[in-house]
Amino acid sequence: MSFDKSKVFQSNYLKAEDIPATGIDVTIESTWEEEVDYNNGKGPQTTAQMKFQEFPKPMGLNVTNTESIEQLLGKDNSKWDGGVIRLYRTTTRNQSGAVVPCIRIQPPLGKPAPAAAAAPVDPVKAAWSEFYLTLDQTQKANVTAMLGGSPSQWMTKTGKDINACIMFLKSAFNIGAEPVAKKPEDDIPF
Repeated sequence: MSFDKSKVFQSNYLKAEDIPATGIDVTIESTWEEEVDYNNGKGPQTTAQMKFQEFPKPMGLNVTNTESIEQLLGKDNSKWDGGVIRLYRTTTRNQSGAVVPCIRIQPPLGKPAPAAAAAPVDPVKAAWSEFYLTLDQTQKANVTAMLGGSPSQWMTKTGKDINACIMFLKSAFNIGAEPVAKKPEDDIPF
C-alpha cells in the first residue's frame, strides 16, 4: 500500500512545492511576528510571517528573503502590505549541508512600467544582474571563467535555466553559503 506524501505531511506554511515552476507574482496581504515552537529543545522562537492574497497559507520569512523584499519595497516593513513581489522556487544548502528546496524573492514580472517607453523586464538578465552584483572581483573572474561565455550560452549548452546556473555557481564557489565539509566537485553539469 502506498500513500501521498503531500497529503499525509501537510504544512501550515507555504513551501517551495506550493509555488508554480515558473514562479508567481504575489501581493503582500500582511506581515507579523509570531512565536513558534519547533520542538527542538530551544523553546518558542519569534519568527516573521507573511501572508499573500494568492495563497491561503502564510510564508515564514528568513533573513535572505527579508533582505530581498527590503531591496524591492524598502526597509520599513510596516509599508509592505499591498506590495507586489515574485516568488520562485529553487534550492539552497541547509545547516547540515544538504541541498533542499526553498522559496526566493525577485522583482515581479508583471510590474507596470514606470515610464511610457520602459523596456520589458528580461527575467534572465534581471536574475543574473541581481546575482552578479553581489560578487567581489575574484568571484566575478572565477564565475566568468567557469561559464566560458555568457549565462545565455551556458544555459543553451546545458539545457538549464538561469536559476539553475546561479545555484550551480553558488555551490561551485560556495557563494553565500555556510562552509560545508565537502565541496561538490562532481556537480559540474558539462
